[in-house]
Amino acid sequence: MTKKTILLITLTLSYINIFAQETKPCLFIGIYDKEKKGICSDKTWIHEGVIDLAEYKQRELQFREEHKNDESFSTSRKFVSAKQCVIVYEYQRKVSGWNCSPTIVSYQTGTSIENCKQQLNERVTKFPKDYTTQPTIIYTWCGKGVEDTPGEEQSGGGTTATIRSCPTYGFKFSNNSPSYNCVALEWWSLSTKTNVVDASGNFKQSTDPQAKSFTIEFRKQGEIYWTTEKRENSGKNTHTISGLDACTKYEVRLITTCDNGQVSAPTNIIRFTTACTKPGNLTVENITNNSAKVNSQRLTASITFPCAGSASTQIRIIEFKTSTTAWQEVVCNSGSPCILNALVPNTIYRVRARYKYGNNLYSNYTNEVSFTTAIN
Repeated sequence: MTKKTILLITLTLSYINIFAQETKPCLFIGIYDKEKKGICSDKTWIHEGVIDLAEYKQRELQFREEHKNDESFSTSRKFVSAKQCVIVYEYQRKVSGWNCSPTIVSYQTGTSIENCKQQLNERVTKFPKDYTTQPTIIYTWCGKGVEDTPGEEQSGGGTTATIRSCPTYGFKFSNNSPSYNCVALEWWSLSTKTNVVDASGNFKQSTDPQAKSFTIEFRKQGEIYWTTEKRENSGKNTHTISGLDACTKYEVRLITTCDNGQVSAPTNIIRFTTACTKPGNLTVENITNNSAKVNSQRLTASITFPCAGSASTQIRIIEFKTSTTAWQEVVCNSGSPCILNALVPNTIYRVRARYKYGNNLYSNYTNEVSFTTAIN
């Protein structure tokens, strides 16, 4: 056998090995301690293609033997099938009582990369104290059975199928929204496998994927993680996000999950600011030489549509001063009159008011009103 023949065989085998690694339909992921520091160790990881669960079990035994000294801490293994997607991410976590913040590597599987990210966001929102830093995605992978390429012929399980992507839907705010502590949204969906709307607002039949449910994601502007709420598909959909802070900037987006397991790309982010109306015009009555009663309009439930109730944290604050003093504050309890006491006789006072909706969340001031106390 000549040297050229040996070289050709060697190169051929190398290409075969590379091709086999690239085309293996499943994935093995192993996570282990980067250094032997116990609970404060930074984590690292490896990934390799595997043919099936049987090959994964063989690789798992090998991995456990290689890292048996890490076994008592956070060594982990994951089998990702050809019908799954996975993201691998890292973040820092504060270890209570150990004065260390190791770098953690973990993974999340799902029906698509977007679905994996969605599940990660939900976990971070639910358990924020577990994450000292924002998770950073360091690796993504999808099996051949879930490639999201519209109209592309793909093989799986011995058959050929066309996997259609899940469409992204637009949405809007309902009338008179947002309010003080909520925002109402609405959008049209595919309730009966339809995707063309006619002049009457009805949809015509289609073979595109049917929208199964919707995930509404929202957060305060400047925050990293989304809060999520799920809504099942019911034709014309409306959804109200409640419990918001008044006088606050928010952003919201919509994600669709279809009946074929695909998840749409998020819609464009819509930004809004919850209402922050100031009290109504002030009037001053029952003026004596050392006191006065200040009235102002309080917001009614009808103004706060669609929440059907006034802002729960709405507190009226009256401020007053003379030409030589600083502003003094009186908090007016709901249903009680605002009485200014310990005033100086025969003195001109200026009065203004605003609402407090939460920590450091205030409406604008009303116009100022002046009055003079009685002579002693």
